[in-house]
Amino acid sequence: MKTELLKTIAKSTFALIAALAVFAATRPSGNVQAVVDSPSLYAEIAGGYEFYLGLQYMVISISLDQGKLWGRAPGDPKAQELQPVDIAGLKFKINDPGREQYAVFFRNSDGRISACRLIMGDTESVGEKIPAGGRARRPAETTNRV
Repeated sequence: MKTELLKTIAKSTFALIAALAVFAATRPSGNVQAVVDSPSLYAEIAGGYEFYLGLQYMVISISLDQGKLWGRAPGDPKAQELQPVDIAGLKFKINDPGREQYAVFFRNSDGRISACRLIMGDTESVGEKIPAGGRARRPAETTNRV
């Protein structure tokens, strides 16, 4: 009886090892980020993100050009490239030689990109993605005309 039990355990162990070997062989080699459909993801990320910084609203534009994401804040002379750091985590490094910056994007409950967190050194700020048709008016922008 012990012999039969040991044979069964050995067969199960061998089957498990074989299955793990097949799994390891079929996994993408190197970085798992290669599995993500970058063009679709980048197109979904592209758009305007509204941040409230320094007692004012500011829209940062994220655009897609030649397969790369570019970000530009109002008044910036040129756009800065967003280089993927963790595609699955939606984290990108902002190519700014002046300081280390990151942009992390978030999905809402519907699975759509809905916000961006900018990390600039010790400072962080979250901005909402502006919907395709524009955003709703803020109370301060609504005037009651008689």
